[in-house]
Amino acid sequence: MTLRFQDILVLMRFTLMNPRRGLRAVLDMDLPLGASVAALLLTAVISALLTQGSAALLPVEGNPIFDFLTGSPLRTALIQGAGMLLTAGLVHFLGRAWGGNGRLEEAVLAVAWLQLFMLVLQLAEMAATLIGLPQLSVLAALVSVAVFPWLLTMFVTEVHGFRSPVKVFLGILLCTAGLSFLLSFLLVALLGPETFANV
Repeated sequence: MTLRFQDILVLMRFTLMNPRRGLRAVLDMDLPLGASVAALLLTAVISALLTQGSAALLPVEGNPIFDFLTGSPLRTALIQGAGMLLTAGLVHFLGRAWGGNGRLEEAVLAVAWLQLFMLVLQLAEMAATLIGLPQLSVLAALVSVAVFPWLLTMFVTEVHGFRSPVKVFLGILLCTAGLSFLLSFLLVALLGPETFANV
């Protein structure tokens, strides 16, 4: 099945109105795992390019984490790709551990589809900065903060056939807290504790 650009826009709009049914329409395309991974990595590369563009437009001085993440386009792309693959892996394995019935390729495709929405908001934020509308840029960032957990919760619920989005959301919060602690330790190990002395 070949999707045209306008078909993708229609499907994205439908997903925003009904996230679970919208994602189900995407999953029903029954893409193989390789195609799902390719879609995910493509969104990672595009996101990395936009991140590099945003960093050039609005550099953040004295932030070691920002400097590490945007130090080079390749590093940014690798971090973005690894983060999305990790997210897809967690969606699959933790969901299965909690009684879900989703397949790995569905989890990967769900994360790739979610990232497409994040790319649109990231592009809107960057465009607002370019045309000199900082308020619109802040609004796009706030919308991203709200849309990501909402869509992720609904997508995980649909992928694994869970009944309660509320329980899924609480599970995501617990998982996010654990990952935050783990990543903080990894960053300290990579960059050194002295790097964060004044952060």
